[in-house]
Amino acid sequence: MTNKYWIIARDKPGLLIAMMKAYAGNAHMSFEGNLSACNLNAIGNINSEETDSLRRNLSYPKKDFLIIPLSQETIKPILAAILPDNR
Repeated sequence: MTNKYWIIARDKPGLLIAMMKAYAGNAHMSFEGNLSACNLNAIGNINSEETDSLRRNLSYPKKDFLIIPLSQETIKPILAAILPDNR
């Protein structure tokens, strides 16, 4: 029998950081929404086209959509862009 676990995140930024570190190396992250306030474009090798596994959630209204490779080198720039003021 397979055990199931439900994550109850009290420290949401901490959970995000832990998951990013665990998956870094062979993964990608997608971001969708109004990304004009985030400086994600400074991170290299960004793609704005959907893939089979990373797709837009909203078809209307069409929002910004970016796919960023997740590696040890991109974790800090991603966090700096999405968690302002080191939160």
